[in-house]
Amino acid sequence: MPESAHEVPQAPAMFENRPFILTEPEAPIMGVLVYLHGARVDPLEGTSAITEIRKYASVNGYLLVQPQGSIECTSLGIMGAGSKVCWDLRDIAEEVAFLTRLVNHVGQRFGDKLENRVMLGYSNGGFLLGGALQRGLGGSWERVGIIAGGTVGDEFASPGSGPSVHIDIGTDDRWQLQPSRQLRDAIGHIDPKPSYRETPHGHAISAARMREFLSWWSAAPAAAGKSLERAQPQGATP
Repeated sequence: MPESAHEVPQAPAMFENRPFILTEPEAPIMGVLVYLHGARVDPLEGTSAITEIRKYASVNGYLLVQPQGSIECTSLGIMGAGSKVCWDLRDIAEEVAFLTRLVNHVGQRFGDKLENRVMLGYSNGGFLLGGALQRGLGGSWERVGIIAGGTVGDEFASPGSGPSVHIDIGTDDRWQLQPSRQLRDAIGHIDPKPSYRETPHGHAISAARMREFLSWWSAAPAAAGKSLERAQPQGATP
C-alpha cells in the first residue's frame, strides 16, 4: 500500500543555519503545530511518538514544523549528554524569537501568516515552553502542550490572558515530576487556568502515551474558544 503523507520521512530544510522538518497536512491548512524535541543526539530523527504527532497534524490541517535546538546539552550542565542537542534555556527570549521568525517564514511560503499557532514541547522542549510562559512570551500562541517539562528560574507569570496550556507529567518520572509541579504553580495565574495532570508513566514518550496526550489536549476549549481538533472522518485516528 502507498504511504500517506504523514508517514513519508521529510528531508530537513534550513532556516538561519538551523535545520527543520516541515510536513504538510492532508486536510486543508488551518494553522501550524510546532514540536520542540527533548535532548537528543539526532533530534530530527523520527520516532513512534513523532509519527503520532504527524498523523494528528495531518488529519487536523496543521502544518507540522519540527525545528532543531541550538546548543549541545552539556552547555546546560546536563552531564553525560554527549553530543545531544538541546534548546538554549539560558536565552529563552532568543529561542522564542527564532521560533516566531521560523513560523513567519513558513507562513510566507504558504501565503498565510498562520495565526493559529500551536506549540508542543517534550522534556527540554517542554522546559523552553514553560520558561517562556513564566516570562509572558506565549502571547502569539493559541495552545501550548508540555510533556515532562518544568520551570526555568523562579519567575512567576503575571496574571492575565494567555494561551490554553496543558501540562502532562508521569508519576514515575524521577527527573521532571517536581519541576512540572513547580511549573503548574508558576503559571497558575494565566487565564485560562492551565490544565495539569499526572499519569502513570515514566519519562519516556511512547506512541500510546502521545496519542493519549493529544486526545486530552484536544478535548478542552482553546483560549480563543476554538477547538484544536477538527471533526474527524469516520474511522480516522488523530
